[in-house]
Amino acid sequence: VFERYKREAEIGTRLNHPNVQRLLNTDEERCEQYLVMEYIQGRTLREVLEERAPDLLPVDEAIRITLQICDALAYCHEHGVFHRDIKPE
Repeated sequence: VFERYKREAEIGTRLNHPNVQRLLNTDEERCEQYLVMEYIQGRTLREVLEERAPDLLPVDEAIRITLQICDALAYCHEHGVFHRDIKPE
């Protein structure tokens, strides 16, 4: 598990994409590993969807958001990163 963590952390520090939260640093203390992630100001997708409920997003906005997500995932996949837990949070 630790080797996978180190490998993913090494790859993560090299990712640079406008729609991917940056991994700034890693640390280890008392056999516990930590990731220092970029702070992103703004609302999550879940918050946007909840604000609009019960209405749906306009089609053009839904397409714009979906394309950004797909672009970010494609970038990560090209760099050997496969996110296994994508959430709107």
